[in-house]
Amino acid sequence: MRVVAGEARGCRLKTPTGDRIRPTADRVKESLFEIIGERIRNARVLDLFAGTGNLGIEALSRGARCALFVDTSRSAVRLIGQNLIRTHLGERAEIWKSDCESALGRLEKMNRRFEIVLLDPPYGYDRAASLLKQLCLGKLLSLGGLMAVEHDRRSNLPEHIGSLERSDQRRFGDTMLSFYQHQQKKA
Repeated sequence: MRVVAGEARGCRLKTPTGDRIRPTADRVKESLFEIIGERIRNARVLDLFAGTGNLGIEALSRGARCALFVDTSRSAVRLIGQNLIRTHLGERAEIWKSDCESALGRLEKMNRRFEIVLLDPPYGYDRAASLLKQLCLGKLLSLGGLMAVEHDRRSNLPEHIGSLERSDQRRFGDTMLSFYQHQQKKA
């Protein structure tokens, strides 16, 4: 696993032992960031279920202003920290050891906003839609922001969640990427 583009391009990231953390494959990550495109520049990024930090680190390498990594696993938090040191991107990063629901509640109370939200829950995670709704209701995604969800192709995420509308969806074998944005108000 490596950083694909930007200032840390080519840097190899530490990967976990065992199969508790499922890092995003390089080709899926490349497609994800091709779709996000220039929106990443100066964006505040929230990386939920961060695992190795692979997605948030890629965002930082490509010019994101800052990234907040959230994971409930102590070993994942340690791995993210090691990968931020390897890539020299730690100055623009924050790491929280927390479950995502609690972190979202805390962020809402802090009135934090993000232009890009990356959500990569474990396959079989059945609360992705409720997390998306919590993100929407908490107004954590900035107006015009983009939310990218990596999920198993058998997970059926809705087209609309609150004010969010699925704007794109791509399939890579058993992996799906679903993108959500605020709906445009009709005149």
